Amino acid sequence: MRPRSSVIEGYEQVERDFLAAIPLLENNDRGTVFFADAAAAHAGLARLYLYWERWSDALNHAQQAVNVAKGSLADFSEHDNIFDMLPNPESIFELSFDETHGSSGSLNAVTNPPPGWFDALPSAELLELYEENDLRNNLFRVHTDGYPFIIKYSGTVGPNTDHIPVFRVAEMILIQAEAQYELNNEAAAVAALELLRSYRGLGAYANPPSGNALLMEIYDERRRELAFEGHRWFDLKRRGMDVHKPEVNLNSLVPFDDVRILAPLSDTQVENNPNLDQNPGY
Repeated sequence: MRPRSSVIEGYEQVERDFLAAIPLLENNDRGTVFFADAAAAHAGLARLYLYWERWSDALNHAQQAVNVAKGSLADFSEHDNIFDMLPNPESIFELSFDETHGSSGSLNAVTNPPPGWFDALPSAELLELYEENDLRNNLFRVHTDGYPFIIKYSGTVGPNTDHIPVFRVAEMILIQAEAQYELNNEAAAVAALELLRSYRGLGAYANPPSGNALLMEIYDERRRELAFEGHRWFDLKRRGMDVHKPEVNLNSLVPFDDVRILAPLSDTQVENNPNLDQNPGY
């Protein structure tokens, strides 16, 4: 029986797959973001290298993904909710669902008021990160019971059904910003942030952040732009950052070294495989 592979071995396998895909997909795709193309492979590599902290490679593939993507940055002054558009105009690769495959456990169901489950709601801390003139504020509504919710998943395709962007141009811009920062190109990092901000109704920084404040601004911008798209948890984990939760939560701070950061493996799998060690703390 096999032991678990290392993180690096996992990264290397993903890298091999994406690198092999690029020449196969170049000039050989279906002409729509609902099928993989070379831009999607570059975007996947950009995200992989970001997590791997291979900053030059992350920057290179994020730039290439934007250069050949079918989508492009959308001006929020022209589109209140680009997630209501099929496909999303910023999509590089997007999962397409039809109306018959809706689920009560979908993103639409968990983020929307009744008849949805209304489970995943924006915190006051998240909402406070948006400037007053930020057009991304239009992606939030307040229910009659006073609770805010996000409308990125509003059942555009059908009941409990939305297309899901996997890679967006905006994410590639943010990857460029973080990679440039780590490569000591702070001016280029700020320029990438300001490019994205210009499409969200915001002007250039009056006093551009620098040093650690710039890194924190990149992470705040990732929270604002990629809210409810599944990135925040992994951003915290890859940086070894503590998880801050709302004050009303009984566990308002989960330290990065807390055993709960990593879920347990199945007891059955561990018992049946003597080469498989259980995760620490379980």
